[in-house]
Amino acid sequence: MSQLTKLQLAYIEILVIDLSMLRGERNFHMSRIVGRDVHYLEDLTKKEASLVISEFKQWKENKEEGDIPF
Repeated sequence: MSQLTKLQLAYIEILVIDLSMLRGERNFHMSRIVGRDVHYLEDLTKKEASLVISEFKQWKENKEEGDIPF
């Protein structure tokens, strides 16, 4: 499995800040999205990181529109 890229890592961190998520919330949501326990961002594969980014981006868009993202 190939690990996520530095760019993916940075983008997820930005999205987490934008969504005002705490570490525990982030890990809970990442685990739910990828279907396995994730305790650290570095544990994600490139494919899993893409899934997380896609979901978090949607939540951010919803938040900007006034909807509760999660």
